[in-house]
Amino acid sequence: MRFLFFSLPFSPPPPPPPPQIILNVRCQPSRRTTHQTFDLLREYCLGDEPVGFQVISDQSASLVGRRGTVNYEDPNYSVGLPVFAIHGNHDDPTREGGDEALAALDLLSVTNFVNYFGKADKVDDVTIKPILMKKGATKVRMRAHADRRGR
Repeated sequence: MRFLFFSLPFSPPPPPPPPQIILNVRCQPSRRTTHQTFDLLREYCLGDEPVGFQVISDQSASLVGRRGTVNYEDPNYSVGLPVFAIHGNHDDPTREGGDEALAALDLLSVTNFVNYFGKADKVDDVTIKPILMKKGATKVRMRAHADRRGR
């Protein structure tokens, strides 16, 4: 029995193209996402559980919004699990339809679901205002430097 062997020219497949990174895309959450976020925060963060720490720094200097205090200290609101948040690079504040730059977190903050901090309206004037928390003898300082366009 005879075998006939021959080889064909072989060239490896070309490497896959590098992933495309799209910059400066404004990705605002959909209404469905916003609705589900409100629903989850309401279900898991609101309640009568005592909050085991206190914010001892100047809250009005650090937090975004008119109230100027953490949401769990609001006498008209019952928060058992406080959430502190900063915006990322895909939900940065925009000035669509007004003078004030608003992000999705501004909606969550004004509804008192989250404590929004680290927002700066001017790219060239950034002042970081930390939040100092205390539980017993332990103190923790949170600093926020949220993503900013044009840096």
